[in-house]
Amino acid sequence: MNLDGYLLSIIGTVLLCSIITAIVPEGKTSTIIKGITRLVCLLVIISPIPYFLNRESIFDITNEENTKTANGFFPQTVIQTDDAFIQYYSEMKIRETEGLLEREVKELFDVSANVTLNWVFDGEKKNFNTDKIRLIKIVVQTKQELNEEQKQKMCNYLMKNYCSEVQIE
Repeated sequence: MNLDGYLLSIIGTVLLCSIITAIVPEGKTSTIIKGITRLVCLLVIISPIPYFLNRESIFDITNEENTKTANGFFPQTVIQTDDAFIQYYSEMKIRETEGLLEREVKELFDVSANVTLNWVFDGEKKNFNTDKIRLIKIVVQTKQELNEEQKQKMCNYLMKNYCSEVQIE
């Protein structure tokens, strides 16, 4: 049963009953027919209730039939993720993070450097909340020569704050 058919059946029943009650002559029969037409209108209006009570649950989206049209009464949209957009957004977030890391290295260690993040998208398709980017390695290419102590400080700082392997070139 869909909503359009339901509304049309109510409108048709009410119109038919009103025509019948207008045609019927006054008397004892008139009161009985008016009562019957009111009962018919009421039954048509409440007719979807037994339909929903016999179903398991109209909000059970695990049932394949319900995901298509929630018991045939309310259409339901199934949300799907757009993998290409998620991949693009992840890459843009990584590029932004690389720029922030370059500025951080410049401010803290007074060194101009190009930072590259090696990463993987570590997401399960079952639940979008578990999708995450996993950082594998931070590669820092400095534009100036650094001594071993500076390299070690930078390496320790990045490993401590970003929990990743660090390679300084």
